Amino acid sequence: MGGGVLLALVLRPLQRRKPGQTPLLYRIDGRIFFDFLMNLLDTVAYQAINLFSTKRLQPQVLWIVVITVVVTILPLLLFEAWPQLVMRNIDLPFTLLWIIGSCCAVGAAYQAKYNRFRSLVLLGGAGLCSSLTYLWLSAPDLALTQLVVEMVTTILLLLGLRWLPRRMSTEPPSDRGRALVRRLRDMTIAVIAGLGMSVLTYLQLSRPA
Repeated sequence: MGGGVLLALVLRPLQRRKPGQTPLLYRIDGRIFFDFLMNLLDTVAYQAINLFSTKRLQPQVLWIVVITVVVTILPLLLFEAWPQLVMRNIDLPFTLLWIIGSCCAVGAAYQAKYNRFRSLVLLGGAGLCSSLTYLWLSAPDLALTQLVVEMVTTILLLLGLRWLPRRMSTEPPSDRGRALVRRLRDMTIAVIAGLGMSVLTYLQLSRPA
C-alpha cells in the first residue's frame, strides 16, 4: 500500500506534464513499432524464400528425395538387430526376371533424355516384370491391376509423345561439364535411395512371424 502511494506521488508530476501517456515510455509508439516489426518479418521471410526456394520443379524434387533419404537412413544407423543374409533356396527364374526388370528400369532412365520412345518401351518391360512378380507370388488381382495400369500409362504416354517437341541431342561444350556433374549427383542419390528401399524391404520380410 505504501509503495503504491509513493509511486503515485513520484509519477504525478509526469502525468501533469504529459497526461494520458505511459510514464517513461513517451517516445515509443506502439503502432510504429508494430509496423516496423511486421516489415522486418516480411523482409526476412522474402529473403529466406529467395535463398532456399525456387520455381523450378527439379530442385524441389531433389530436396524432397534427399530429405527423405536422410530421415530414412538415420534410424538405420542406430539399428542393431540386423538379420543374417541367408543365400539359400534361390529361385533362378525369379532372379532372372528381376534382373531383366532392373535392366529395363535402368535403361528407361538412361534413354529418357533423348530417346523417349525407347525409354517408354523399356518402362513397359519393367512394368511387365512387376506384373509377373505379383503373379509369381500368387497375387493375380494385383497382377491384373498392375497390367491394366501399365497399359493405360503406356497409351497416355504415347499420346503425350505425339505433342512433345523433339529433343536436340547436341549440347554446348560449356554445359557438358555441369551436366555430367548433375547426372552423377542424381545417379548417386538414386542409388542410395534404391539401396535404402532394398534394405527396408529386406528387414521387413526377414522379421520373425
